[in-house]
Amino acid sequence: TETSPSCCVMAAFLWPPNDYAVVVASAFGKILLITGNAEFLAERTRSRAVTAVTAEHPDCEVTEASASGLQAGELAGLTSASLFSDNTLLVISDLQELGDGPQAELLAYCEGPSPEISLVLVHGGGAKGKGLLDKLRKLPAVSEVKLEAPKYERDYARWVHTEFRDLGARIDDEGATLLVASVGQDLRALAGAADQLISSVDRGTEISASVVRRYFGGRADVRGYEIADAAIDGRINVA
Repeated sequence: TETSPSCCVMAAFLWPPNDYAVVVASAFGKILLITGNAEFLAERTRSRAVTAVTAEHPDCEVTEASASGLQAGELAGLTSASLFSDNTLLVISDLQELGDGPQAELLAYCEGPSPEISLVLVHGGGAKGKGLLDKLRKLPAVSEVKLEAPKYERDYARWVHTEFRDLGARIDDEGATLLVASVGQDLRALAGAADQLISSVDRGTEISASVVRRYFGGRADVRGYEIADAAIDGRINVA
């Protein structure tokens, strides 16, 4: 499941702006570390972080890079003062692919980050790069948001509950379970379904199984031949 951050700095700035946000006084001079195997959640959290940083400083320069392509010495250039803006947001994805040389440079930077730079690091989960993560987690400027994909159907239903809550809406237990059965276990699709359902009912209405069934009938895991077999057998209601 999507989990709370492992550490929070109590202040006034939400980074990124949702219930899983790390709370910091400012995103600049800080490092947000996004980890876990939930690609959609990581992508959404990264996007929200960019939105939050650019809201704090609309004129900041945004630079994105993949760790797999960084060579020794490049990180120094990316974290140096910009000629075009007083503030910079640097987003580095695929942190698990960062080479040994750039790793040392990154750790050195994170020990004393620039107050004009906001740094977002995205690690795709797994054991690769764990040593780097362990070192980053010990640094006071680093705040982590852990995002793990649900494992079981009941976990997906709980995630659906959380998604509706974050959107200011409610769904009952039967409705959440039916939505997972109907849409499947793709978080992006479930998030889209939640948006659709919320926009289809009156504000403040709890989403019930009957509402879910109205918009998302059937089961996502049903195969075409199963429908055909039921129809040939005359079990039209099952088909």
